[in-house]
Amino acid sequence: MIPRASLAVALSGLAAGGAALCVCLWPTSAGVALADGETLSVAAGVAVAVGGISLMLNVARVPAAAAAILPLAGLQATYWLPLSGRLRPRIDHTAVYMLVVALVGLALALRGRPQRRPAAILAAATLAIGTLASALLQHPRVDRVAPPSRPPIVLLTLDTLRADHLAGFGGQLATAHTPNLDALFTSSRVYRNAFASMALTQPSHTTMLTGLGVEQHRVTVNGQAMPAALPWAPEELQAAGWQTRAVVSASVLDASLGLARGFDSFDSTFEDRPGRAFAFLNWSGFRSHAGSTENRSGAATLALVPGFPEGSFTWIHLYDAHWPYAPSAEAGAAVGLSDVTPLPESGVGRQMNPSQKVWPAAQVARGKLLYRASLQDLDALVGSLLDRLPADASIIVAGDHGESLDEHDYVFSHGRLPFAPDVHTPLAVRSPGLTPGWVDTPVSLAQIAPTLRTLAGLPGSTDRGLLGPIAASPVLSIAYADGFFGAQKPHPLGPIAGVALREPGRSAAWTRWTDPASYDPLTDPRELLPLPIGAGDHAALEQAAAAAGQAEAPEPELRGALEALGYLEPAAGFPVE
Repeated sequence: MIPRASLAVALSGLAAGGAALCVCLWPTSAGVALADGETLSVAAGVAVAVGGISLMLNVARVPAAAAAILPLAGLQATYWLPLSGRLRPRIDHTAVYMLVVALVGLALALRGRPQRRPAAILAAATLAIGTLASALLQHPRVDRVAPPSRPPIVLLTLDTLRADHLAGFGGQLATAHTPNLDALFTSSRVYRNAFASMALTQPSHTTMLTGLGVEQHRVTVNGQAMPAALPWAPEELQAAGWQTRAVVSASVLDASLGLARGFDSFDSTFEDRPGRAFAFLNWSGFRSHAGSTENRSGAATLALVPGFPEGSFTWIHLYDAHWPYAPSAEAGAAVGLSDVTPLPESGVGRQMNPSQKVWPAAQVARGKLLYRASLQDLDALVGSLLDRLPADASIIVAGDHGESLDEHDYVFSHGRLPFAPDVHTPLAVRSPGLTPGWVDTPVSLAQIAPTLRTLAGLPGSTDRGLLGPIAASPVLSIAYADGFFGAQKPHPLGPIAGVALREPGRSAAWTRWTDPASYDPLTDPRELLPLPIGAGDHAALEQAAAAAGQAEAPEPELRGALEALGYLEPAAGFPVE
């Protein structure tokens, strides 16, 4: 018979342990579900906590001793259990320690009272099995081949970075002070006309790492689970023996969305705090982030990258240029701002909505300066990263999308339009043996995936990357209506909010709010002055919109065909007239 005092301690320990597990293991981003493997890992972690509490109850003969041991057991369990978005090593020293505790506790219990032995055996077994299961479920097992000496590869993605705010990209606005990026571009091959497939973070990064346009991979909104059938460049590098790591800075790239596939480690914990108490601090209201999504500072993200060893591929995502534009006082002073307080949330988005507040011109002008100052802080982070890179490292630097500051009646936001301010991004590749220079031919961020495969020396690499001659093929950008506008009235664009096509010296775009039009990228790089559109260009836009609205995600059996075809070709282009 278990004493009432011991039973009370056990029940209170279970309640406290359950509460701690909920705080530490629940996703930090509202609306983002745990991945299946992580859900199983959480379940196994609960089994560890229950088993540990039961074991300690049997080992501790005195209720006071049990009361002292139970909190320690709970802390020990939550110390190493996986947090949402953070994949820890499969078996670390703490897991081994837990197993040792289970065995020692079992040995002690077997020497105790006979009536306690069945419960002790069951508790020890639960603790051991839960520990092993939780550790093994944290990350898929990969059979590795030791890679030969390979210079490291880095993919650096800079959120919400407009190309025309950097020197050399042909903009009409004052450029930001970015000496580190400027120096990088001097030693890189720079693609002056690179365009995102869609101006949203998760869809754009899916394009970069699959080599597919948004109309092909069909990840059209942030928070959407990535189909497992899609080709995924990190997975291919991992299978070839590369050590793959990722550190991202915002919840729109949470590991639970499937983005962690192919990475040995993937950190998306989004908090600007050291230690493992961040979940409790986040839950209790002491948040270190600001803006439209949970995120952490770029400095905190870069601190999670210990180095760049040979045979490693590292993806780093920095979010510091994103709204609400919170630059340092020094960066603000550099652009003439004495006050760097971010603008209020109200007023962001489309002003053509009659119910939406319209900001005065002075406030819009101040927001532009805040954005430009934020780019200066971002550049300092890039400089700190470049200082750490080995001389033989290859690095790809890309903005995931741009930002409309006030163009097209769209203020301090992105995602709803396919015009140049939203989708024109900087893109550069620096690699030993690659001749630096500027390339004016339009390219897509979808060409990053085959470039990674080429840099990694993977067999069967396609020629659709950025390292060889660039074919002058049309580049497609799309904005989808779902996720922003809800039910829509019938429209010729169907589920598409806007579509744009670009090729050397010309572009064309059509949105739900603007008529089909052509634009001259040389005299009108922000695509503000619509020109009459020819019948061929109009038909090309219609064809692209129809294909984008009807396309489905690739089925598993099509994966080999996608790879053999070089991740597919654009859905539509300008016809030859």
